[in-house]
Amino acid sequence: MSAGSETASGGRDPRPTEPSSSTLPPAPSSSCSSSLPPAPSSGASSDPPSSSSEEFQQLLEKAVQMYLPANYDFEVAKSLRRLNAECSRNVALQLPEGLLTWSLQLASILKFFSDTVEHVTILSDVTYGACCVDDLTAAALGCDFLIHYGHSCLVPTTHASTFRNARSSQNASGEAGQTVKGLGCLYVFVDILIDPLPLCDALKRNFSPDTRLALLGTIQYAKCTLAVKRHLEQDGYFRVPPLIPQRSPLTAGEVLGCTSPKLPEQKIRNAVSSAKGDSESPCGTASRSSGNSSACCRNPDFSACSSSRPGDSVRREETEETSLDVEDSAHASAGLQLMPLGREEEERIDEVIFVADGRFHLEACMIQNPTLRFLRYDPFLKRLFRESYNHALLHRNRQAAIEAARSARSVALLLSTLGRQGSVGILEGLMELLDKRELPFCVILLSEISPQKIKPLTKQIDCFVQVACPRLSIDWGSGYAAGGRPVLTPYEAHVAFGDEKYRDVYPMDYYGKDGGPWSNYNTKAGHRSGSLAPVISPEDRKAQLRARLLARQREQRHK
Repeated sequence: MSAGSETASGGRDPRPTEPSSSTLPPAPSSSCSSSLPPAPSSGASSDPPSSSSEEFQQLLEKAVQMYLPANYDFEVAKSLRRLNAECSRNVALQLPEGLLTWSLQLASILKFFSDTVEHVTILSDVTYGACCVDDLTAAALGCDFLIHYGHSCLVPTTHASTFRNARSSQNASGEAGQTVKGLGCLYVFVDILIDPLPLCDALKRNFSPDTRLALLGTIQYAKCTLAVKRHLEQDGYFRVPPLIPQRSPLTAGEVLGCTSPKLPEQKIRNAVSSAKGDSESPCGTASRSSGNSSACCRNPDFSACSSSRPGDSVRREETEETSLDVEDSAHASAGLQLMPLGREEEERIDEVIFVADGRFHLEACMIQNPTLRFLRYDPFLKRLFRESYNHALLHRNRQAAIEAARSARSVALLLSTLGRQGSVGILEGLMELLDKRELPFCVILLSEISPQKIKPLTKQIDCFVQVACPRLSIDWGSGYAAGGRPVLTPYEAHVAFGDEKYRDVYPMDYYGKDGGPWSNYNTKAGHRSGSLAPVISPEDRKAQLRARLLARQREQRHK
């Protein structure tokens, strides 16, 4: 998700304001491409005051206020503490396209205010999500620390297989330095600070006190969903407080485009209205939607919009009625944690409120929970949108691709090399699967998987299995199926070539700890990097643990 592409909300303009003082020079120009602009100067001195002084904190706050958007939290102070604690000299910054606008400002601020940073490198390759964290490129460029902006800690930093030597400050025992294994890495979510009260008011106006709600969203709005939950609990309007589901290892309330919590089933009438395209607005106005669009009711807090994307085959055709069997257990997923838990008859969800300015992540949640009703709250428009998804078309398309793959005589496994998007563990599991079937296959490495790149291969290949992002096949499968060659996800490959049965509910568990053998954390090797996973001795693990504890203690002392 490109958080920087979003607009203002709730009064404060998220765009950088014009400097009102001459203490700091103008912000770096975005036209610079090769070298970073000079760092800000403070008075006659070219160096900032001591980081422990009040003057330093005031100058840092002023720089952040002048050069970075007010509603976006880049956690500059925390980043500086980490860089100084690890004595980082060469730092790499990785941002999604929407945040690259402020990359030069961030680089200048970090370089100027840090005690140790000498060089900052901005990684400009495309970044779709946390799976694209590019620690390998950062290490190859000689960087000793990477700051990844805009996404959650999806790929553990301990999975880095590179090494670095870093001077560390004296630890508690007085030792002067040590060798640290692994590239230093920090994930900055870039929380978007919005006012939760308009959403609270809209929910109270449109739902009765008996309604049971679930709150979800993208990682940028995690604080918003928590704030909404607290306000509604304190208000006491709803008899059952809203739930914030979680699928480990994601943050509570977080949904990825490929991974979503499994929610308790809806046990009220019109349970499959989302699958059929029929819905009833919470204000009591009946509406009928076709396909994956948003329905409208008379309440001004709701609005109708066309949420389909051009070229998306799953969401462009008209929805057909279908009957979907859903797993009965409200807690079928071991990684699902709901707050609070009540009696079994109370563990149901009437409405899911999803905080986001787009549909991509929301669709993953709708796919995983086909019987539930969804409303999307746009925090910038401050409006609720009724959303639906064409489950019938999704299953029809994917089952057709699986059936076509079963007759394949040659298979190509496409492994993404975009950051950490490709999982060697999943790849090796698929290779073993095809070996058992005695199907000839080849492995192709691609930085980005596109129809143009795989089309020339269709004369020799009957089926493709992409180990990158499941949504490539789900959303654009027909566009990738050049020459009638299906492009499967790892889950679909296990159905086509293994013993896995096709599920009535399409699993969105690609990064779930409780996912199937096609997911990142449940490969046969037990590690998403498979046979390439770094082997760490017990002594090294203890050293890493001590280093993390010391870093945490230093951070607590600075608070």
